[in-house]
Amino acid sequence: MNAEKICSTLFLISDKDGDDKRPRQEKLKEVLGERYYCLECKEIENILSADTIREVITEYEKGALEHLTNKDFTQEEYKNKHLGTYINSLFPVRARKRRGSYAADSGTIVNKLDFCKKGIAHITAYDQLSEEAQKLSHDIYNFIKAHNE
Repeated sequence: MNAEKICSTLFLISDKDGDDKRPRQEKLKEVLGERYYCLECKEIENILSADTIREVITEYEKGALEHLTNKDFTQEEYKNKHLGTYINSLFPVRARKRRGSYAADSGTIVNKLDFCKKGIAHITAYDQLSEEAQKLSHDIYNFIKAHNE
């Protein structure tokens, strides 16, 4: 796909995915330059901070994280994994069977839209964003500013 023909003022964000996507990502960077941002994590939902993900899990789990085997997880632990599968791994097998899966068959979050809405509701300040989310929001802001002067 020729991104330049679609929109000359495009700011494109893509998931890191795997190594097999690297040649395409390099080509996009070459063509779009500063208008291209490849996430440093596997998927866009992995950009959420660990605190935000804990808040969303707490909401899904009706206010309790007692079943989590690792309550102190960090973004480094999940940034390059399918987030749904990672969250499932935080629960013992018996708890997973009780409440269902966070992962779709692909391993990603089973209901991304609902998960995203819950995550956004828990972010009320810039410093609650992960480091990468802060960097990305800064880049988007600068892109918008540059195209509206």
